[in-house]
Amino acid sequence: MNWKLVLASLILLFLYCEIKGDRAEEQEVPPYLDQIQGLPWRLWAQMSSTTQSWIDAAKSIEIDKKIKEAYEKSTSVIGPYTNIISDQIYHWWYGQ
Repeated sequence: MNWKLVLASLILLFLYCEIKGDRAEEQEVPPYLDQIQGLPWRLWAQMSSTTQSWIDAAKSIEIDKKIKEAYEKSTSVIGPYTNIISDQIYHWWYGQ
């Protein structure tokens, strides 16, 4: 009796696979699914081109020189204060 159950299970499994296989062939990929799949690549390309145009615009205006000058000025002003604070922390931590 056990082999009859196994045989019946195999026949049902075979029939189920055949039915499912026919349905899978009939289904087509909807066009909106292709659009959704291509969306990340289109967004990446758009962001890359926008970013590249911003970089080119910044290079043409010479923003890097202005940023470098602002950084040097701010570090020269803030430098003594950071040295004072680090000295205070050192003496607070290690004592005298």
